[in-house]
Amino acid sequence: MLTCDDISGVWDDAGSFGSVGWDLTQTGASITGQMEYDIVRGTTDCGIVTYDVTGSYDSSSSSFSLSATVHGSGYDACGYPVPFTQQTETVTLSGRACGTGSAQFDNTTSGSGSTAQIGMALTRSIPLRPSQRKQDDHGSQVATGESRAIASRPAGIAKLRPLDAQGSSSWTTISPRFTVQYSSYIPVDHTAGPTPCLVGIIARGWKTYKGDAFRGTYRTTESLLVAPGAQKYGNLFARGGPSRNYQIPSSPANGANLSSTPTGDLWTAPYTGADEDEIRYDCRLWNDKGETPNSTMLGVGVTFGNPITQVNLYGSGSDPLEPQVGGIKWNLVISLDTTDPTNPKAWVSSGTQTCYPAHIVKVNGTTVYNSLPAQNNTAYLLGCLLVSGLSVSPSTPVVVPAH
Repeated sequence: MLTCDDISGVWDDAGSFGSVGWDLTQTGASITGQMEYDIVRGTTDCGIVTYDVTGSYDSSSSSFSLSATVHGSGYDACGYPVPFTQQTETVTLSGRACGTGSAQFDNTTSGSGSTAQIGMALTRSIPLRPSQRKQDDHGSQVATGESRAIASRPAGIAKLRPLDAQGSSSWTTISPRFTVQYSSYIPVDHTAGPTPCLVGIIARGWKTYKGDAFRGTYRTTESLLVAPGAQKYGNLFARGGPSRNYQIPSSPANGANLSSTPTGDLWTAPYTGADEDEIRYDCRLWNDKGETPNSTMLGVGVTFGNPITQVNLYGSGSDPLEPQVGGIKWNLVISLDTTDPTNPKAWVSSGTQTCYPAHIVKVNGTTVYNSLPAQNNTAYLLGCLLVSGLSVSPSTPVVVPAH
C-alpha cells in the first residue's frame, strides 16, 4: 500500500488564481523550501515574487502543513505590495506515484494596493536557489536571467481576477516521480506441481497450482517509490502472492481451466467455483493454501544520476506448500531517464532471474519489461527453480508517465 508521506520535489499548485511553484525538501517530518510565482497586473508583468517555506508532515492525517512568508520587503518589480505576505496551505498527495494532490490555502494580504484593488494572475515559476537571485530596489530578491520554466502568461486582462483570501487548489509534480514494480507470475491458468497430493502418507493424485493468467495476481512482488530530482526513495512494498493447490485429476473440474473466484481478500477469504469445496487437505478439488513470507523479497538499491537513475530490485521466494528448496529469484536493474521530464523513459538495463516463472517490471503502471518462460511444465519448472538466475538482455527504453 502506497503511503504519500514525502513532498520533496518541484510542484505546480494551480487554482482559480493561476498557479504558483513550490520547491520543497523534506527531512523526516520537517519541510523547507521556496514558493515563487510570476505576477501579472493588468497587462504588465511585474516580475517574480519569492517566499520562504517551512512546514511539517502529519502522519495521523496523512497531510502536509506549509507556511510561506514573503522574502524581503514585500514589493513586486512594479513597486506594488505583493498579493499576499503569508500563505498557509494544507496538502494531501495521491496518485500511483504520489504525484498529484489537493490543497486548502489561506492568504494574508499586505493591505493597500494588493488583491482588493488590482486584477491579477499568477503564473508558475520554478523556484531558484538563493545564489541565483539579486536584490531589487525594495530589498526583495528577484530572479536573474531567464533560465527557469514559466507557464504561459494570460492572453489578456479578461482572464485576470483578484485573488481569493481562501480556497482550494490542485498540486501536480513537475519533477518526475516513479513507482517501480517488479512481479513474478505463472503465465497460464494452472501448472502441475512437483509433488504428490498426500492424505496422511497415502498419495491421492498429484497437485496442480493455480496460475496468474488473466487474474491480476502474482507469485512475488516488490515495489519502490523513487523521486530522482529530490534524490529520495521509499515506500518499499513486498509480498508473496496467494498460493492455492488442487488435486489432479479432480481439478480442473471442467477439464480445462480452474473455476475459482475469491469472495474477498485473495489470501484469507473463501473462494467460490466448481473447483472450490473449502475442504482442506482432502486431495479432492481445492486442497491447500498459503503465502510466502516477504522477508527474502526486500532487496533494494538506488543510484541517483542526472539524467539516469538506476533502481536495483532483488529477492527470492519459494512456494510455501512445497519443500523449501530452490525458488524464484530476481536481481534486476531498472534505469530511469529524465532527460525529458515530461516524457521520461524506463527499461531493464541488466540483471539476473530464474527462467521460471514469468517476470514483469512496470514503471508508473506501464510495462517496460516482460519475460516469459520457454515452457510451462513440471520438468522445466524444476530445472529453473533449482539453479541460480540467468543473465537478462536489456529491454528497449519505453516512455512512461511522469508520475
